[in-house]
Amino acid sequence: MSKWARCPGSGLPLREFTYIVRRITDEDRQEHSRLITRLEAGAQRSAERRFSDPDERAQELAELMTSIDARKRRFARWERDQGTPRQATECSVCKHPWVSATRDGRARGHKRYDSWASRAVVGSWDRVDDLMEQIKVLHGEVQRLQEEVQREMRLLDRGGE
Repeated sequence: MSKWARCPGSGLPLREFTYIVRRITDEDRQEHSRLITRLEAGAQRSAERRFSDPDERAQELAELMTSIDARKRRFARWERDQGTPRQATECSVCKHPWVSATRDGRARGHKRYDSWASRAVVGSWDRVDDLMEQIKVLHGEVQRLQEEVQREMRLLDRGGE
């Protein structure tokens, strides 16, 4: 199968799951601090290099700083939320968490992302068990709908006599 093949989960309902926001380590804090320092210095250099007019330079620097501030806010939100459970959705076949949903909660067309993370290892027994459980649930739903349609058809047939 091509690594660019359309995922068979395209068009199927997304699966909800719960995860815990990872705790921030000292290494995370150091990396964040280094990154912010580097970005701020780079923004200053970029504005000075690209614009000679002080007003244009100030506007460019303000736009770059807005982006850096957004990164700081995301880190602050991570600090606040660490250790808390979160709900998310993923493709029911390839387990990719960034597949967008249609209005009725089905996965939009996407390529297969089997190796995006270690928990989506192809060929694991956990994966087989997950799929078998989904098949059982879907099979039960198909049977229920089939019975409902047959019941409606019998009622229509009786009413037409």
